Amino acid sequence: MNKTIAILFVLLIVLLAAYIYLEKRESGQAPAPAADKGKQTEQHAREPGLKAALILPGTTNDNSWNQSAYEQFSALCKTMGVFFSFQENVKDKDVEGVIRDYAHQGFHIIFCESFNYGDAALAVAKEFPDTFFAVATHFKTADNVAVYDWPAHQGGYLAGYLAALLSTSRKIGFVGGYEVPDIIRIARGYEAGAKAAVKDVDVMIVYTGSWDDAVKGRESAESLLDMQCDVIAQGADGPGVAALKAAAKRGKYAIGYVADQNVFAPQWVVTSVVLRKTVAYKRILQDVMDNRFTGKAYMFDMLAGGVDLAPIRNCPADVVQRVQEMKEKILAKEIDVPEIVK
Repeated sequence: MNKTIAILFVLLIVLLAAYIYLEKRESGQAPAPAADKGKQTEQHAREPGLKAALILPGTTNDNSWNQSAYEQFSALCKTMGVFFSFQENVKDKDVEGVIRDYAHQGFHIIFCESFNYGDAALAVAKEFPDTFFAVATHFKTADNVAVYDWPAHQGGYLAGYLAALLSTSRKIGFVGGYEVPDIIRIARGYEAGAKAAVKDVDVMIVYTGSWDDAVKGRESAESLLDMQCDVIAQGADGPGVAALKAAAKRGKYAIGYVADQNVFAPQWVVTSVVLRKTVAYKRILQDVMDNRFTGKAYMFDMLAGGVDLAPIRNCPADVVQRVQEMKEKILAKEIDVPEIVK
């Protein structure tokens, strides 16, 4: 009798497990990619249909590059009915395997959210000519490899214009990550905007050579502060967040990048250059759906709706007004901000 009850109990557990598995399949949750590189995650939406993957160099809770990408990409895919998967914290040395795994699984388009992923994407693309790839901030393309970016020179210009108006020392700083096109654009825009506001302002630019070394970011900001810079802007992801905090600790103004980063120091982070990443993802996904995808550059600057300035806080009203007037001139094409990438 006891043996019969035990057998029936085991069968009940098996049936329950099978039911839960089938429910998850119906809800669109599927196994993550096979490669165990970085943190793997659930997928959303239903198959069949377009399948898109997003590969991130950092974590989805950084309130910067990666979180902005994940939140905007996932929301868009759900709206468009696209089955998607993402993988976070993927190191450069591991990304080729992660890209290849997604291609093997039949994903139609793979978004690689780092300049440093470019060579790996191009290598895998040769093996999968019917799969599409897109690399953020890169410049090398192929028949099935596009690049996409949100050129932030105009946003950087406004940030520099604001920084120069706020500075009392006439010295302002910028902490960048790698010296790559998208960061050079914003840095040089920052410099041009500052000098448009205050001709003799001294603009100091440093690069950390990292997207994730917070110590380098803090030390870079501190070195600029020690040289009397009293406003610090950033374009460096993790190191950039550390730079903002270093400025705030000294009671100096700071300007964020990618997302509205006022949350890190509400009194001192007066604004941020914000990237509207959705516009690029949507155009690329729609081109794939319409069989119009080509290996080209998808670029969305401020005029194209890809870049904006977060609300300006804790600044004099006349300064805010001058920045707003400058923004209106840029949008009206009365001022052509130079786009410098070298």
